[in-house]
Amino acid sequence: MTRLLLALLLAVLPAAASAQGRTTIGSYSFSGGALRVDTEGSRVAVFAEDRDGSRVTVFVDPSSITQWLAEADSLVHGRSSPVDRETSPLTHREESLPGQVVLTRRGAGTGGSAKLYLTVMGDSDHIAMIPLTPMDARIVMAALDRAVEEAKAPR
Repeated sequence: MTRLLLALLLAVLPAAASAQGRTTIGSYSFSGGALRVDTEGSRVAVFAEDRDGSRVTVFVDPSSITQWLAEADSLVHGRSSPVDRETSPLTHREESLPGQVVLTRRGAGTGGSAKLYLTVMGDSDHIAMIPLTPMDARIVMAALDRAVEEAKAPR
């Protein structure tokens, strides 16, 4: 399934809205954890829980998600490298909203079965690391892509 098809599927599915103006773009369970992408007005929130029970919520800058998605796409579709490669951190431009999201592709020969990891860090004490398959990563990318559109939509 291509990224475009996933994005189209997400666009067709209705998003859940709460009374507080929060819209859940997608909520997913992966073998290594869970992830939810929400919008609150013009903000994008990423909630992650890893298999060890660590839970983190961060707000990311919608205007930088598109660039981050291009980096993530090259990691997901790229060839294996002998060293770990990762995206630049997806953060929020307001320093009062700490946190970051990074996608890492493990280098060849580093061991382990998972080759992709999504790390969501609120601060040094709040980190969730979720192993992803390439399909899982594409689902996350499609949800973030849709969140950008929701966050930019006129209210």
